[in-house]
Amino acid sequence: MPFDADRTPRSLTFSCYRRFPFLAKDRTRRWFVEALEQARERFPVDLWAWVLMPEHVHLLVCPRETGAIIGKFQGFVKERVARQAIGWLAGNAPDWIPRITVVEGKQS
Repeated sequence: MPFDADRTPRSLTFSCYRRFPFLAKDRTRRWFVEALEQARERFPVDLWAWVLMPEHVHLLVCPRETGAIIGKFQGFVKERVARQAIGWLAGNAPDWIPRITVVEGKQS
């Protein structure tokens, strides 16, 4: 049985790129919370608890339906925040873009 097939609570932990403290600012934490709210509306997943640290995140989630794919929930949140962050950096701190860009499978 695939792990996502049951309705078991899951603990998720993930880090910011290169463990940069991107979540140290209110702005980026707000983006994360907004993305988390959107994911809760879009996916059949209950959010039981969450903690934001400057360079990583802890989530405790539980699928409401058998077969809910937690990876898609997590990917949705991470992609939403990343897109907002890249857009903000491009307009306000473009010197950061090369530091967070991976080209042809190699970190810059």
